[in-house]
Amino acid sequence: MPDEQHSEKKLQLPPPVPEQTGNPRNAGQGPAGGKRPEVSGSKGGFLPAMALRHPKRKVFDPTVPPLGEGVAKAVPQAMDPNADCEPEGWESAPPEPETAGTPPRFDSRRISWFLRTLGQERVRVDHAFLAIIVLVCATAIFSSLTAWKLGADAGVKRLIGEQTKSDVVVAPDYFERLNNAFENLRAGKSGEALQVFQELETRNPDVASMSYLVALAAMRSGDVALAGEQAALSIRKREKVSDAIALQALIQARKSGGPKAQKFADNDLRSELVLKQAILADVSNPLPMIELSALLREHGKNDEALEVLRATRSRVQPVDLIPFVDATVLLATLQSSPDGDLAVAGDPDKNLAPAFSAAYIAMRKGRFDEAAKILNSTRTRTDPALFRYLMNDQAIRLYSREPQLREFFY
Repeated sequence: MPDEQHSEKKLQLPPPVPEQTGNPRNAGQGPAGGKRPEVSGSKGGFLPAMALRHPKRKVFDPTVPPLGEGVAKAVPQAMDPNADCEPEGWESAPPEPETAGTPPRFDSRRISWFLRTLGQERVRVDHAFLAIIVLVCATAIFSSLTAWKLGADAGVKRLIGEQTKSDVVVAPDYFERLNNAFENLRAGKSGEALQVFQELETRNPDVASMSYLVALAAMRSGDVALAGEQAALSIRKREKVSDAIALQALIQARKSGGPKAQKFADNDLRSELVLKQAILADVSNPLPMIELSALLREHGKNDEALEVLRATRSRVQPVDLIPFVDATVLLATLQSSPDGDLAVAGDPDKNLAPAFSAAYIAMRKGRFDEAAKILNSTRTRTDPALFRYLMNDQAIRLYSREPQLREFFY
């Protein structure tokens, strides 16, 4: 045992190492940056080495990609900036060579590129699917519009065919029986006319205005119920709508005058409104205007009735008048007759038809001064429009170039 009295022989321990607050690289340097004196008896070893080195710390950086190619350059940037020392061989270790039998190394960049490419391909598929849907919808809309247009055109064509009666075929005796029925109706034989009209309508329901004729004959025969039914049918067929509405107004007035009529409303006012509706349905038709003027006169509204009658006069065409038809029939008969059979049928100073027949016979025989005298007398007592219509008949217009007659044609 050493002697305790001799201090130089005592066991001496190395002095404690002060804490290093600076860079571990400077642990062996003094305060002035010089080399730190070595501790006597200290030759290195495990404890001194551990005391001079700080442990390496790794900091997570989300910007650093996973391990792969070039990781030796990316990882040091993510480490603690205070730890400058790096493990030996960190960058100096060469990459392991890949041989033909070695599987490829795991590369995150390739995986991410594959995922991005797959996403882009899926987007392209979605765009293609959306384009197909748009194309199908556009095709469906175009097909629907085309089908609707074709159907509408077919409907219009069918409606025009129905209104013009281009496909209607009647029996040879149809018009003969129809004309006889009109003659009976004009002569007051309404029952006989009604029977013929109903039979003709049953045989040829596509002929226009037959329902109205049945309603008119039924009205004059006293069958008000049948008249109202046929008038409504005529309106549904779009045939003589204005005349059918006017007939409904007359039926309404007939019902209001009956002993069993119930006065729930002013039927006369209703008839007036219906007649005005008939006028709007065909503003060129004089019939509802004539009936309206008669209804207004019946209720003492003479001023309104006169106004309607004056307006009616401009709507009545000369071709619709009986004198015009009678004069035209007589002129057509004389035109086809030889000179020896020409004769005046009546007094030319009283009736319109005999006056024009006498003037035509004078022209036919070359007595143009006599013809001019007859025409001048007839013009003073005839409506100007009616006179112009008759002067333009083909039998008389053949002599329009004669100097004595030129004033009557221009």
